[in-house]
Amino acid sequence: MDHAGGLVRVGVTAFANTDPYGQGWLFETDIDPAAWDEQVAVLMEVRAHRSLAGA
Repeated sequence: MDHAGGLVRVGVTAFANTDPYGQGWLFETDIDPAAWDEQVAVLMEVRAHRSLAGA
């Protein structure tokens, strides 16, 4: 099976604050296990994300 990765489905945000680990999930992704290290390496650190978001 080819694992290109990407967004699988989007959840309901109504429960994001009250049940974030249950019904409040925001999205589900498909990650290629063989490329895990490479994919994780491009994620932003907290400071970089805050800078980008202007926070």
